Amino acid sequence: MLNKYQEKETVAKLKKCYSILSSAIKLAENSNGPIDGWEGWEESSGENALKILNILAPHLNIMKNCGTGTGCWYSGMYKHLRGTDWSNYDEDTSRARAYLADGISIQVHVLNSPNCTGHYGESKLLSNICGSINVDINGPKKPNQAGKDYFSFYISKYGLVPWGTQGITSYSLDKYCKNKQSTGWTCAAWVLSKGNMDYLYHDVSW
Repeated sequence: MLNKYQEKETVAKLKKCYSILSSAIKLAENSNGPIDGWEGWEESSGENALKILNILAPHLNIMKNCGTGTGCWYSGMYKHLRGTDWSNYDEDTSRARAYLADGISIQVHVLNSPNCTGHYGESKLLSNICGSINVDINGPKKPNQAGKDYFSFYISKYGLVPWGTQGITSYSLDKYCKNKQSTGWTCAAWVLSKGNMDYLYHDVSW
């Protein structure tokens, strides 16, 4: 369990991460045109994920760009919030990864959404999804666990969307971040919106 100081630190780091990525997307659009026209959204593959990462890269303070290779993420098994084993993302060749000077690990995933037409809700943000970005806010350091240092966002034509956002039809808060027995996949929206990690102590819901 995280102590209160660690929780506050997590909230601050995730907010910083959200700001860094949102700014990079806007700057990349200034240089490369609207996001829905970027080459790479056409089909889910490591090659296309790398294309998107490389568009964002000039606008991120990257210490190491690993592409689809290893070395930018924790090399062991990530865990769900409830403590069960989940995945080794350092070996996933369908995603492109980088390690930022801020100590943040990021990975880009393309979702078969040509022209950013992925539909994951009725709002403008959620009905124009291009891909996703997953982050580990403290890189390879522990706990390497969803909902504690691992968080996810959709990349929308209209901005960055934290998983668990109200109205989302895929990866909802109630299903994946209701309490500490959940997977923890969708806790980003709660942390950014509420500024706390109350799901570690009791059921949460919008």
